Amino acid sequence: MSKPQPPLIDAHCHPDAFGSDEWGDVVRRASKVGVRGCVAAGLWPDQFERLLKSHSAELVARVHTRAEFVALFQAPEEFHLMACLGLHPMEVARRWRLSSGEFARPMAERDVLFFVETARNYQALVWAVGEAGFDASEECLLGWSSKEQLLEAQDFAFEVSVKLAVELGVPLVVHSRCAWGHTLNRLQAAKKIGLGQFMVHCYPGSASDLQRLERMGGFASFGGVMTWPNAKRMREALRLAPSGSYLIETDSPDLAPAIAGFERIVRNEPKYLKPIAEVAAQLRGESLDDVIRSNFENLQRYFLAVK
Repeated sequence: MSKPQPPLIDAHCHPDAFGSDEWGDVVRRASKVGVRGCVAAGLWPDQFERLLKSHSAELVARVHTRAEFVALFQAPEEFHLMACLGLHPMEVARRWRLSSGEFARPMAERDVLFFVETARNYQALVWAVGEAGFDASEECLLGWSSKEQLLEAQDFAFEVSVKLAVELGVPLVVHSRCAWGHTLNRLQAAKKIGLGQFMVHCYPGSASDLQRLERMGGFASFGGVMTWPNAKRMREALRLAPSGSYLIETDSPDLAPAIAGFERIVRNEPKYLKPIAEVAAQLRGESLDDVIRSNFENLQRYFLAVK
């Protein structure tokens, strides 16, 4: 007798980016294709507070056992959000820069106090810390005096995020763009001070980095970019990813997938997780059920640190 198919869970999404008047329709469309919830990625403490106000009915408290996690998604009529709280590196680039292009450390220290206080006050609702990480893209470097100054600011945010994740006993959500080598080095250092599980969303690394990532307790998450025909590096990484350490995401409303049979998708949303999973199955030579099951079981391992 075959096992029942687990629910589809979006490993990385930004629900607060959708207007309150449209979110209900977004959820209904997602539910129709079997998506039961999202990991609500965090940008900044004020974004987390907006999430509390606009999505209070869907936010769920963190669970601590595999049975509780499975039970959470049993009701097909319910859609759950697992909230994260972060110091996003793109926000760091925007908020912690002096007019001279230097790192505004006093401003950063004030923001960090609010960040840590918010996380402690709502720790029952914080499933993970993040997004945290590094972004040295042209968009983020604009206005900075040097790449070194930008990375100093992002290093400060990352170190605080790691320490908070260790304190709360939750995993980390990692963002990395145009800074993969730097990210790997900082993750290695973070493991030495007690960082547990972490997820690299929109995985930018090579296939050869995946085993190193897995040894460190890391998960590689793949989304809409992986469906782009020219994203050869990412597609190869997903094809070779260990079955116990990959996840699937949409990163809604950003990075819309390119999927055969669909018109050009302008605004991404959780309903596209299923066709993204279908592309993942094709690349890996697996069934759709296999990919959905791996994603659900790997999310349990990510959040609960279970074998």
